[in-house]
Amino acid sequence: MSGSADYVPLLCAAVAAAAILAYVLMDGWELGVGILYPLVARQADRDLLFESIEPFWGVNETWLALGGMLLLLAFPTACSLLLFRLYLPIFAMLVALALRGLSYQFRYQAGAVGRIRGLAFAGGSMLAALAQGYIVGRLLEGVGGNVATSGLNGLLRGVFPIACGLGLVGGYGLLGACWLILKAEGTLQVMAREVSHSALVLAAALMVAVCLFTPILSPHVARVWFDPSMRIVLLLIAATLVVVIWRLWASLWQIADQRPLQWAVIFFILAFAGIAISLYPYIVPYQFTLYELANDPASLKFAGIELYVGIPVIVLYLLLGYWTFRGKSRRAAPVVPSAAFASRKTCGNNVDLHLS
Repeated sequence: MSGSADYVPLLCAAVAAAAILAYVLMDGWELGVGILYPLVARQADRDLLFESIEPFWGVNETWLALGGMLLLLAFPTACSLLLFRLYLPIFAMLVALALRGLSYQFRYQAGAVGRIRGLAFAGGSMLAALAQGYIVGRLLEGVGGNVATSGLNGLLRGVFPIACGLGLVGGYGLLGACWLILKAEGTLQVMAREVSHSALVLAAALMVAVCLFTPILSPHVARVWFDPSMRIVLLLIAATLVVVIWRLWASLWQIADQRPLQWAVIFFILAFAGIAISLYPYIVPYQFTLYELANDPASLKFAGIELYVGIPVIVLYLLLGYWTFRGKSRRAAPVVPSAAFASRKTCGNNVDLHLS
């Protein structure tokens, strides 16, 4: 392949990765809101929780479809291999997303249907997060080639994707809590502030565990991480992550409600960058590179049409939607705050319930 042509598969992979990152961030706080749903006690707050994500419900998942279509156009053989080797978690993720979408259609139902809807909403969100984290874990440990499946290494390979799934549950819960801090007030906001501490601890702790065990399970990752040319970059990412976690923790009770979500987004971007650096240049870890399985040039040019036409339309639509529905989500009937919790630290917001 010529030097100029090498950039085409790399560009397609980079744009597909960016689309998947956009999905993780934007649909991540929707999944996080679903994960937090069982912790919300009042029906009025549960209705407000749905209202905070209603304007963005369908469009955020467009990024997943865009990234998947681009990968299918540019790397069809890789998609076929990955679907074959990861069919169970991918199937679980699709079922979970469908279950969550079905629960949303019945969001105004009460009684037994309402309770089932709540379980489907929370369960679908949790299952989708676990499945996506499991897929990330399988990719990091390697889904291609011969791998050891016995002894200590085999045990670690079985536990590692589950740890990644639990870490992503914590990460999505953190995104959802930060989203509610931005969009909600009163009881719901206080619940989100308090839960966000536990979600951050879970996400950060499991990220550290994943970073410790990934070089043990993947020789390729070990070579990349300990390569002298990459040492400065990875140390810079790690140091920035420490600062971001510290600033995120400090911002959870600050008056500026947008700060926690901003720091959480940076947290996810840095984690995603570390995963991308670890996997490059493989598209089927660690068997085939993206250059080996790239489609023919004509198909790659056709995929370029999606880049030049589809992405600007989606970005403009999202910007318009988020601008139109900016600000706080308001409850239909405000809850009168209780004097019993008047002394609770709330950054100026009235509160009638908190988790303590």
